[in-house]
Amino acid sequence: MSKFVFMASVVAVAIMAFTPGCASFGTADVTEVHVTLAPDGKLLIGNKSVDRAQLGHTLKSMGAGAETTVYVAIPANTPMSTVKVLTREVVAAGYPRVFCTGPRHAEVVLPKGAPSGTTAAPSVP
Repeated sequence: MSKFVFMASVVAVAIMAFTPGCASFGTADVTEVHVTLAPDGKLLIGNKSVDRAQLGHTLKSMGAGAETTVYVAIPANTPMSTVKVLTREVVAAGYPRVFCTGPRHAEVVLPKGAPSGTTAAPSVP
């Protein structure tokens, strides 16, 4: 191999390795995003309503990339067809790591006779 070809190869590899957005390195600043599907069908990120058609753009503007995991909280009794459509939309927007979660509920039972205003602390094993 000639010296010129070798040097050209080294320069090309160096450019690819240090160029932002290169496919060989991840560029996502955000590792996970939590999206909520409201009962009325709207999507929420935090308290901000997001248009479904703009979800990919919104995630990208937040620093999310293809490596970002998107957790979608789905209300109880949501039809599976809705879940499938939403999952396909998120994947089509460029985010293949999608996990749908159900609603989370916590219930605390205080012992009888506990003083008013008593709060429960989590038990640590």
